[in-house]
Amino acid sequence: MTDKEILTALENALEFWQGELSRATRLEVIQFRKGVVYGLQLAIENIKQD
Repeated sequence: MTDKEILTALENALEFWQGELSRATRLEVIQFRKGVVYGLQLAIENIKQD
């Protein structure tokens, strides 16, 4: 993936999850936070490899 593709994917995910979080339960928020950390780690690793 290019940096631009990664950025677009992150922006799309952010937009989607902002809507989802407005209706989320506490457990869903915790799971979301874990997913965010994992996603950011992957994005950083991808960018460093390029």
